[in-house]
Amino acid sequence: MLGGGSFVSMTKKLPGTYINYVSASRNNVALGERGIVAMPISLPFGADGITVVDADNYESRTKELFGLSVNAEELKDVREVLKKGIKLYLYRLNGGGEKASNDIGTAKFAGTLGNKISTVVAVSVDDENKKTVTTFVDGNKEDSQIVSTSADLVDNNFVVFKKTATLTVGTTTMTGGTDGTVTGESYSSAFAEFEKLAFNTLAVKTTDEAIKNLAVSFTVRMRERVGAKFQTVLFNKAADHEGVINVDDVNAVPWVAGASAGCAINRSLVNAKYDGEYELKHDYTQTELEAAIDAGKFVFHTVDDEVHVLRDINSLVTFTLEKSVDFSYNQVIRVLDEDAVQTATIFNKTFLGKCQNNKDGRIALKSMLVTLAGEMQNVGALQNFDGDDITVIEGNLKTDVIVTKKLQPVVAMEKLYCTVYVN
Repeated sequence: MLGGGSFVSMTKKLPGTYINYVSASRNNVALGERGIVAMPISLPFGADGITVVDADNYESRTKELFGLSVNAEELKDVREVLKKGIKLYLYRLNGGGEKASNDIGTAKFAGTLGNKISTVVAVSVDDENKKTVTTFVDGNKEDSQIVSTSADLVDNNFVVFKKTATLTVGTTTMTGGTDGTVTGESYSSAFAEFEKLAFNTLAVKTTDEAIKNLAVSFTVRMRERVGAKFQTVLFNKAADHEGVINVDDVNAVPWVAGASAGCAINRSLVNAKYDGEYELKHDYTQTELEAAIDAGKFVFHTVDDEVHVLRDINSLVTFTLEKSVDFSYNQVIRVLDEDAVQTATIFNKTFLGKCQNNKDGRIALKSMLVTLAGEMQNVGALQNFDGDDITVIEGNLKTDVIVTKKLQPVVAMEKLYCTVYVN
């Protein structure tokens, strides 16, 4: 993996792109696709490790991937993510269990759902020399085949058939299916797998403080040392960091992760309508809403009997010269993260080891970075940008280039102050 993340001094050893974002001093003191979420979750069936779920074919693949119907209660959080997200990297936390089985087959995946699978063998009504083998899950017919022997059976979404089994007429239910035990190590394994992937948000739906701390540490390390730009959504976690979105209802975690991932860099979730399946906490008083904002909480409120996002903010509440209040706006973080990712992509793919560190090479690098900023300004993510706001100079070592940018991210309107003069 190439080097990445922020820097304190220009002493990095790995080739790569190191980017610091700080607030500019104030007088008073091609863009990538978004919508990708990573989420660890427990399920009664499904592959161990990572399963990729795409929004555009999710409904047609739920039984193939998880052995569940599209409206299954167990997949509620998946549906919440995909309300706004376009892709989900799902890690099954309780994998590693045992597969259920019977005399003619074994469950496709480990898990307790396997114990609800039964197979019915009957003499075919069309040919008495053949057998009809039907697969039921929780009493629902899922597959039926007419075969001469078990060798002719084709595996389905639930059963891997034993090709040498004897097809004895009767009904047999599978047994022995178990789920793995979810521990802190399960989450550590999930994060290790997620570290290999690129995504916009991480949804960690838990009330366990130790797991939340683990998620915060992972997020901060990935953002600041590895250079992976994503935000993590957690319940009731005052992380005081722009990489963590702190929601006030644990059931809001998946939807907020999907909505934040799917939100374009020139858009905000301020006043966005919640369109999920949960009854989220939203009955706050005005005083409570103000306190939530001060605490860096992402909360919902009621607008004309609908539930809407109050403000699109993260958990950062301690503001400094390096990180002003602007860094608490998720729209700003989305813009800066996009710029960081695209800057690293430009350098790593086009210049690293391929372009000489001379005047012409630095001019070429600046040209591409100016084009990037110009594209972001064209879509309304930046404002007041000028080519002179980016400088590219040679560093202390002949291998180094130093890039300085002055960027002004745009945020959506939130408050209107109006004075009316009456004559």
